[in-house]
Amino acid sequence: MRHLNSFNDNCDNAIIFKHILKLYVQNRTLHILFRRSESVVEKLFSLCFIISMYPYLSDITYGPGRPVFLLYRALKCQTEKGPIDAVTGSSRYSLSEQKLLRESVDTQVVTLLVIPLDGFNQSPLICRVLRSDTISQVKSKILDLIYKSHAFLSRLSVDQFDLEWRCPKRGTIILTDDDKPNVKGMKKLNTVSFYNLPNNALLSMQSRSPHSFTYRSGSSDTTCSAWSLAHLLDATMVNRADVHYFHLSNPPSGVFSLDKRRKVNDHENGTVLRNIPEVYLTRLLTSKGTIQKFVDDFFDAASSCTTPSWKTNAFILRFWVNLIKNPNMLFDIQRQEFLDSTLSVIGQTLIDACSRSQFPLGKESPSSKLLFAKDISRLVANSKILILIIVG
Repeated sequence: MRHLNSFNDNCDNAIIFKHILKLYVQNRTLHILFRRSESVVEKLFSLCFIISMYPYLSDITYGPGRPVFLLYRALKCQTEKGPIDAVTGSSRYSLSEQKLLRESVDTQVVTLLVIPLDGFNQSPLICRVLRSDTISQVKSKILDLIYKSHAFLSRLSVDQFDLEWRCPKRGTIILTDDDKPNVKGMKKLNTVSFYNLPNNALLSMQSRSPHSFTYRSGSSDTTCSAWSLAHLLDATMVNRADVHYFHLSNPPSGVFSLDKRRKVNDHENGTVLRNIPEVYLTRLLTSKGTIQKFVDDFFDAASSCTTPSWKTNAFILRFWVNLIKNPNMLFDIQRQEFLDSTLSVIGQTLIDACSRSQFPLGKESPSSKLLFAKDISRLVANSKILILIIVG
C-alpha cells in the first residue's frame, strides 16, 4: 500500500493528468473517466496503475494474486476436459454462449505413453487426451504434463518438436496436423481419431522435421500455421491462402471465399444465439457450478481490497477487469485463446456487480447475465462496500 500511496501523490501532482481531469469536469463527463482509453494519458495511467498494484498482488498472505491464478487454472482444466475447436476456439465447457461448441463430438479419452526428448532412459509419461484432439492439442497437453512445475517461457512450443508413433503394424509414423499440406482447399485438421491411436499407444518426442506441419490456433485466419524455412523458400509449395482448415465445427457450404464465409458464419451464429436450446443452458450452468468456488474466491479477494482515493472506473475496469481478461500480464503462463471469452464473462460479471445501474433480466438478456443472476445480489452487497471505500 505504501507504493500505491506514493504513486497516488505523483499522479495528483502530474500536470498532464490534472489537465485530463479538468477536461472531464468541464464536459461534465467525470463519471466515464477511465471507462475507455481515449487518450494516451488514460492508457499510461492504466499500465502504471497495474504496476503500482503489483506489490499488493504478489503478497502471498493477503494479496489476491493466488485466487486469480487458481481461477485461471480451474477454467483451463474445466475447459480442457471437453473438446475444443482448434480453429474457432469454441469449447463444450465454455461459459460464453458465443463460444459454446454445439456440434456432437466424440469425447472418448485415450491414454498415451510418451517418451520425452532425450528421455529414453526414463519411464514413459502417461498423458490422457481426447479422440477429438488435434495433434497440436495433444502436443500442448504433453508439454503441460512435462513442464507443469516450470515457467511458461522456459518450455518448448508445439512447433519445436514432432510426435512419432511406433505402430506395431504400420511401423513409425510422424503425427502432424496436416499430412498433405501442399493440397489446396478446405481441409480438416488431423486428430487422434484420424490416426486411430489406441490406448497405451507409444509416442516419442523427436526433433522437428523440416517437412512437418503444425497448426497454430487462436487466429481468425484459418490458414495460420507454422512452417520451416525450407517451406518458405520452396517456390513449388502451394500458396497458404489457398488452404483453409476446420476442426470440430463444420465449414460453411458453398463458395469458400473469405468474405462470403464470414457472412455465412455471421448469419448462422446469429440464428443459433437467438434460439439457444435448453441443453446448452444446462451445460453452461454445469460448467459454472464446477468453478463456482474459484469465482467466489476471486470476487471476495477483489472486494476485500482497501485501496483509497481511486474512482470506481479506474479500479474496476482498468485494474481488475483488465487483469482477469489478461492473466498473462501477471503470471508467466501461456495465453489460451479458447479461454478469452470465458474470462470476459467473469470480467463482465464483476462490472455488473459494481455498476450503480441495475438492469432487469428478461428473455432477451444475454446468457452471461442469466448465468450469474443468483450470485449478483451477494456480489452487489460486497461491491457497494468496495465502491464506498474507493470513492472515499
